[in-house]
Amino acid sequence: MLAVSHVLVSGLATSIILNTSDPLVISVGALAGLFPDIDTPRSIVGRLFPFISNFLTEKMRHRSCTHSLLASVSLAFIVYPLFHFLNIGFQIPSAIVCGYVFGWLADMFTKNGVEVFWPSKIRYVCPTNRKFRLTTGSNAEYVVLFLLVLIAFAIFSINYQGGFFQQLNQIISSPSGAVRLYMQYSKENKILLNIEGTDTTSRSLINKQFTLIQPIRNDDLIVLDESENKLYLASDRLFGNIVISRITAKVGPPVKTQVKDLYLEDESINDVSLNLNSNSSVKSFLSGDFSVDEFDTSILGRDSSYFNPIEATTSRIKLTAAPFSLVINQIGDEFLTGSLKVFSISEK
Repeated sequence: MLAVSHVLVSGLATSIILNTSDPLVISVGALAGLFPDIDTPRSIVGRLFPFISNFLTEKMRHRSCTHSLLASVSLAFIVYPLFHFLNIGFQIPSAIVCGYVFGWLADMFTKNGVEVFWPSKIRYVCPTNRKFRLTTGSNAEYVVLFLLVLIAFAIFSINYQGGFFQQLNQIISSPSGAVRLYMQYSKENKILLNIEGTDTTSRSLINKQFTLIQPIRNDDLIVLDESENKLYLASDRLFGNIVISRITAKVGPPVKTQVKDLYLEDESINDVSLNLNSNSSVKSFLSGDFSVDEFDTSILGRDSSYFNPIEATTSRIKLTAAPFSLVINQIGDEFLTGSLKVFSISEK
């Protein structure tokens, strides 16, 4: 099989399996697909590393040891500990192993196949009918190569737009798809939702874009209308401020997020140094459950048209993604005891 075919197959497999559009990760996987052919001096890597290639050529047949599960497992045992020691992360070693495996798997479609379970000499091929297998450099391989290029453009485009699950969510329009995107991408990107549904207070129809702030129970979503700076609770059940009839989600612009966990012991939020308002572009949301002495619940302004992130009795206060400014205005001077989580979002 041609080197360019190996590159495309391994690059595609890396992008699909790791669900990435990162050019570096895909390139590493694509180049790793060339290395099984180090067992022949005629290959690109064989010419780059002639001493290794000549040694392997003398000791074993082409598409044997280096085209096997044993070689792939050995490679994994080397690269994963090495990159962990270097504190580089798991995507690059995963790309190396993935690209390498699919590099030799692609050779199963050639006339002679590969020795998958080397040192066993049995060669495995696909398909079993020899007439339908590829010959390196044949017209059939160039047709396959053309199809691989088309598939590559499609896969890279899908992953660049958030991956398969985001595109699936665009089709099935489910809150669970939005939650999946939130869990995967919200640390570094806004998650934008286009919601079609009904306002439960006015009974008017809604078709608008929101920012997903936090998913809660049963895939109910706390969303922010940035044009009004108002929170809503959106659900596909008869619950909350917006009943969803259709929802699509996408990965939005990059953001910087920060989470702080604090414990208040008979302290007011005003007295705690949160350093949240130093930049007007920072949006901060507070969550927590607190005990309080003789709280006057009448000071809380409640509007059923919007999500009310502050719930209270005379002895307890619960915050659920409550905007920092709202907390300061309504309960900033109250002395609270309990755990506080602060979630901040700012533009990059």
